[in-house]
Amino acid sequence: VRFTTDPANDSYPVWSPSGDRIAFVSTRGGLTSIYQKPTNTEGPEEPLVASLESKVSPHWSPDGRFILYSQVNTTTNVDLLLLDVTGDRKSRPFLQTNFIEAQGRFSPDGHWVAYISNETGRFEVYVQSFLDRIGKVAISTGGGSQPQWRRDGRELYYYTPDRKLMAVDVSAEGSTFKVGVPRSLFNI
Repeated sequence: VRFTTDPANDSYPVWSPSGDRIAFVSTRGGLTSIYQKPTNTEGPEEPLVASLESKVSPHWSPDGRFILYSQVNTTTNVDLLLLDVTGDRKSRPFLQTNFIEAQGRFSPDGHWVAYISNETGRFEVYVQSFLDRIGKVAISTGGGSQPQWRRDGRELYYYTPDRKLMAVDVSAEGSTFKVGVPRSLFNI
């Protein structure tokens, strides 16, 4: 079923945790916007945030309250921003440095965020606490991208530059995040 009909470029669709909405990025009206639309396709496409800066890779928090996304910034490169969908509907920086921070993914419990950064000179996968934004932990060791959590939050997956799918056992105890040794699952 076709979900959007606007002639603009609509991309990066992502289901809300409850499955009742889909958020997506669109280039309508010369802006790059994040929209949401009810999945019953009867409701309107509602813009949530719009600006000239390019936005990619939205991801809902498990409680459906926030959308984490990457946005180009002419001063700081690419940042991770947090959009409060159920509150004031304003975006705020989640991670904003002079490096690229992208591909943010909430842990299934909503307490941690996996993302990539090129702060070491190549892209690596990191995890950081969502609530207090402290405790950044490196996950990948030889380059990594496209982090994804296992449904129970006990493992993270990512791709290496040489096209391997990696898995890492992870666990959280309070504010401590523990990481196992990355292991190759298979080549892609």
